Parts: sequence; structure tokens; C-alpha cells
Amino acid sequence: MYSCGRVRISLVFRSVELHLPPRSLGWDYGTIEIQKATSRPEDLPASLHGLRLKLRTSINRGKMYFASENEGQMHWQGKRDQPVRLAVQQRYRSCLVLEFRKNRLGLDQTPAFAVLWLQNVIDEQEQAISLPVFRADGSNLKRAESNFSCDVGQQIGSIAVTLKLWRGMGRYHRRLAGNNPNVKDVMEILDTAMDNREVQSTMAERGGTDDDSSSSDSSDSEEDSGKASGFRKELKATFSGDKGAEEMGNNPLKDFQEYNDHSEQLHRHHRGLMQWKGARTAKWMKTRLEDGKDKIANSLKHHDRNPGIETEV
Repeated sequence: MYSCGRVRISLVFRSVELHLPPRSLGWDYGTIEIQKATSRPEDLPASLHGLRLKLRTSINRGKMYFASENEGQMHWQGKRDQPVRLAVQQRYRSCLVLEFRKNRLGLDQTPAFAVLWLQNVIDEQEQAISLPVFRADGSNLKRAESNFSCDVGQQIGSIAVTLKLWRGMGRYHRRLAGNNPNVKDVMEILDTAMDNREVQSTMAERGGTDDDSSSSDSSDSEEDSGKASGFRKELKATFSGDKGAEEMGNNPLKDFQEYNDHSEQLHRHHRGLMQWKGARTAKWMKTRLEDGKDKIANSLKHHDRNPGIETEV
């Protein structure tokens, strides 16, 4: 014979004082900045000398090129001597992969690699970390980036990377905004704040004051530095009214590419295509349709039933 009933359980949560090491107090989201990579010639096989480095996280990737060999050190640096910045999410279960890439006909080859698990990196502190380099033979690269283990193959050398992990989200997390409306809203706020900062610096320049805040933004990305500078000129000309007609139309292809790269920034200021009411209305209708589609999809999803819990304060 079975019986049923109810039971009341009283629980009390008491806080405890816990001192964690700095590496355990980091953020899940951040941007890792790889400033350079170095190694001694005797620490790497001769077949790896001069190869480029491919760096990647779970979100995006970058490249470093062999720069020089002097004073017994080989140096790899980013394009135009700029650091490589990569977005990071879920950093306590993510890694940074360094691949030595060798050019060949067809697909490039990865003869060796190194893996850095980001749980050992301290936020906003420049560090020089030595990583073991393993020979790539089949599936050990996939195993190394999927499992926190030192037994991933034959170690053939070592390489040192100088890096810094900046906490929080930034422009490099833009890829996450595609399928996540919450992240998309955050990226919109960050872009708006950046635009406002550009406008304030422009107004300060017109007032005859020095403001160096905009100069620090030009080094945010090795790939976007040239594009960002062009967009700054566009913003300054837009808000100051100093852009003449003779400056437009000299290079239509370049103007179209620049507009395409920064269309979102221009549209927020109702410039470009969004200066016409019809385009703004069409965008509003598209947003409303997408919101309705998401609501219908969420209503049809299966949700687990959460048990009711009585709480007392």
C-alpha cells in the first residue's frame, strides 16, 4: 500500500568568507589581446621557422606573421605591428589555439600547434606564458582543443606568447549578435556609445580643446584601423558640415565599400539610406515581424514545468 502527502523542509543559507585566487575571479566574456609571440631557434624545429601563426577562439580568429630573428629570438607579430584581438565567451571552458600554418597547393597544412586554456589567465594583467608545441598528427589537434589534457601527442618545442585579457564585451563579439537578440541589443548600445564619443571629440576639436580619447580607439583592431579612420572623417564632416561636394564621387567603389562597412553607424544618425522616411518605416515593419515570429516560436516550444517552492524571508 502506498501513501502520499506533503513535507515541509526549512533551509537556512549562511554566507562564508572565501578567498579565491585572481585567476578564478575573471569574467566569462572578454577580449584576449595577443601582443607578440617569441621563441628561440633551438626551441623549435627548423621546419617551423618562418611559418605564420593562426590564432583562434570559439568566436573568431586572427593571424601573426614571422617578423624577424635577432639576438637569438624569433618574433611573430600581427599585421602592421598591431596586436591581435579575439573575442572570448565562456572563458573557463574555452581555449586559445595557435597553429603553425604552412602554405601549399590547395589547403594549407598545420604541422604543429599549441593550446592555451584561458582559465589560467588573469584578467587585465599582461602576462608572458610559455606553451608547449605539439606535432599535429591526425586528430590530436581536435582532441587538444576539446579536452584539458597534457597528453595530446609528441612535444617538439615551445613558444612564448605575451597577452592580456580584457574583461567584458566589445566590438569583437559582434558575431554573437546574429542569433541572440539580447547580445544584439548590447552591441547596439556599445556602438551608440562609440559614436557619441566620436561626436564629442569632434565638438571638442571645433571648440579648440585637445581631446585624445579618440586616438586610443584607432588601435582597437588590426583589420579595422583604416576603416575606422575613414569613418571618423565621415562623422566629423557630417556633424561639422565641412565636407564638400568635390570630395565625394572621386572613387565610387571605395565610397560604396566604406558606406557598406559603416552603414549601421550612419543609419543610427539617420544618414545614408535611413535619411528617407520610407526606409525607416520598412525597417520598423521588419523588426515588428521578427518580434512576432519570435513570440510565436517561443509559445510553441516545450518548457519544463518548474516545481513551486515556498520561501520565507
